[in-house]
Amino acid sequence: MLLTWEGIDQPAAVKSQYSDCIHIDGKRPVFEFEFFKPPNTKNWLFCLRQRLGLNEQVIETMAADGMQVISAGTFIEEDQAHFEERKMDKPVAQKKPNASEHVIRVKAKK
Repeated sequence: MLLTWEGIDQPAAVKSQYSDCIHIDGKRPVFEFEFFKPPNTKNWLFCLRQRLGLNEQVIETMAADGMQVISAGTFIEEDQAHFEERKMDKPVAQKKPNASEHVIRVKAKK
């Protein structure tokens, strides 16, 4: 999903493209998505949306949806320096702790 906008007084334009379904079998296919920049675009945000499905049908629940910001940027020269500065401040990725170590499961009473 690509969001682009001209300024704070204009609504963002949203463009989406979907890949073929990816099966949970360990294979990681590679897809190339191509978006065209709308005229007068000043800023952009590129996201990856993942949706769980079964037999080529999307499961329509919030629990089966995920979104990750892949990148963001600007075509405004003055703001590009701020983006570059923020990239330098970005913390180094650390190994994520095992989620099961932090989860407390509560047993049902009945």
